[in-house]
This record gives sequence, structure tokens and C-alpha cells, in this order.
Amino acid sequence: FSVNNSVRFLMTIPLGLSLKDFLKFQEALEQQIKTRVNISYNNGFIEIVSIVEELKELYPFELQKAKPIAEGIQIPLGYSLDGLEYISLKEHPHSFCVGSTGGGKSVCLKSLMVFLILNYSPSELEIYLGDLKFVEFALFKNVGLVKDFKTSVSDVTEQVRALLEETERRYQLFESVGVTNIFDYNKKFPDKKLKYQIL
Repeated sequence: FSVNNSVRFLMTIPLGLSLKDFLKFQEALEQQIKTRVNISYNNGFIEIVSIVEELKELYPFELQKAKPIAEGIQIPLGYSLDGLEYISLKEHPHSFCVGSTGGGKSVCLKSLMVFLILNYSPSELEIYLGDLKFVEFALFKNVGLVKDFKTSVSDVTEQVRALLEETERRYQLFESVGVTNIFDYNKKFPDKKLKYQIL
């Protein structure tokens, strides 16, 4: 039955099952019906409530203020039914933006660039751009945060190789001073901070 923008299902509980058995499948159910559900015990029944929510077609631009870089770089990606979604480069340092042609990948990555440019300084962050289409990120090549901009396969390959060498150098440095990452290193050595780097 429908009540207050939600659809509710009352189910008798089969013998041998409990609320915990239903809760195990909550996420799978939400994925299948593409909306959130609440599952609870209600007077001898299992009640499943499907909350009918919709995203707006347009959201106004909001300038998001970043946390200090020492806490990790969290980049806003867009809205879901759960609100504004972020990607944390501290938790997910190797991330991909994938989708079909015309799906908005370039727009997403340009928005990401604008967020980084507006929130961080060249003294704390360096960005390395590899643009095999030549034109997607050319407008950013002279920005202070952009340390390197490459457009050919061979140059981008060399760019990646150089960054891997820097990664190796940093790992050796971390091992020598007893830390495991840049966050701990910069906290331990505030006068010798390393810049964060994004490819």
C-alpha cells in the first residue's frame, strides 16, 4: 500500500527466519528497484518501505570548500539520492572515470580540475595532465597547479615513468624515517613537506 510518498509491504515471517535474514538483502533489493528501502519488524510482520525519491533535473552551482589538504583530498562528484557524493583520493588514490561517448566524462574531469584549482595552491599540490585528445585539458596547461602537460602517447608514457620514479623515491624516504605515507611524513616533518601529486 502507498503512504506519504512511499510504498509499504507487510510480509509474514517464514519459520526459521528473522529480521536479520531480510536485512542481509537490503542493499541488493535497493539496487534492483533503484530506490532506498527501510526494513523493520512491525507487530509480527516484516515491513519493507520503499521510499520514492527523485533527483532534481538541475542543481545550482555551489562552490564547495575543501578540507585542509593534510586531511586528504575529497572531490565533489555530484548528487545522488544520498546527497552530494565525494571521492576521497586518500581512500581511493587510483580512480577511473568511465562511461559511454557523450556521457559527461570530460565535463566531470574539468569540474574536478576547477575544484582543485580553486581550493589548493601550487605550494601544496602538483597536477600532471596527459591529454591524448590535445584539446580536453589544454585550457588548464598554464594554471599554476599544473606542473606538466603532455599530449602524445610517448610523452605521456614518459610522464608516467617519471612519476613512478618519484613514487619509488618517496617510498624509500618514507621507509628511512619510519612512516608509510605522505600524510604521516608531512605531519612528522612540517618543515620538509612533500607536495601532493595528481596524475
